[in-house]
Amino acid sequence: IVPIHPSVTSGITDLLEMLKDPLRLKLVFSLVEQETSVEDLERRLHASQSHLSQHLRALKFAGIVASRRDGRRNLYSLTNQNAGRLIVSLHTIFCAKSRP
Repeated sequence: IVPIHPSVTSGITDLLEMLKDPLRLKLVFSLVEQETSVEDLERRLHASQSHLSQHLRALKFAGIVASRRDGRRNLYSLTNQNAGRLIVSLHTIFCAKSRP
């Protein structure tokens, strides 16, 4: 294995630190495929809007998600491609059904 540059190590640990919270991990999983409203996230994740908003703010500050207004709704999307690739890999490893 090739040694990792300290700046890369820092980026990896920062991303993993943000995703270690179960709700944040679920939020990022939910945003991998499509932009989603807070209302949809509330229903899907069974979490309060205030709790979701707190975690979405942290993910936004970390540069992992972005938001935009659509009328009265806030829509969130995944902006960090490394986070997206990591989530897809985690899904493949832990969630995909094994084939015979």
